[in-house]
Amino acid sequence: MLEPFLAINFTPEVIELFSVENRKGNLRVLDSLKKNYKDQFSKDIEWELFDLVLTMEKRLGVYFKSAIIGIKKGPVKKIISKNKFLRKYPQKPIRENEFKKMIEECQRESFLKLKKETNDPFHFILISAKIKEVTIDSKKVFNPIGLIGKIISLSITNIYLPIDFYQALKKVFSELNIQTSFEID
Repeated sequence: MLEPFLAINFTPEVIELFSVENRKGNLRVLDSLKKNYKDQFSKDIEWELFDLVLTMEKRLGVYFKSAIIGIKKGPVKKIISKNKFLRKYPQKPIRENEFKKMIEECQRESFLKLKKETNDPFHFILISAKIKEVTIDSKKVFNPIGLIGKIISLSITNIYLPIDFYQALKKVFSELNIQTSFEID
């Protein structure tokens, strides 16, 4: 049997846990569990998640080494930044440091949006950032480095979690020695 991984989904007040096997790109759910929690209490989340993972490991007779965490609703803050940049020298190829500055500007805007939406933006931590789209002069591109153009449009999706919620997740998976990653969209 191939080594399964955990897929975890948080929705308001419900944790869903799936044991998933990947066979040559085909995903197969081996088992699933679901439990309610009170999202405002990180200790409740810690306890419920820890109990779910241990129960799943015992049922399958395995120790999980990796988990993918999806948080679509509930404590998550999803911020999309869309910026347009008018290049000073459009006839020159876009260099890596120029594109990096554009990304930094989008991230700064994302944080300002978070600040407007919440009372305390420093109560949140950025857990995932994904470039959704890049266009040069209205044409979609995969990688703008080395290309030329006048107007660069950049769209980035950032996912923020409350720090106490993130620390609760980190504590559980650290104690269980499970590597985690966050999935957005």
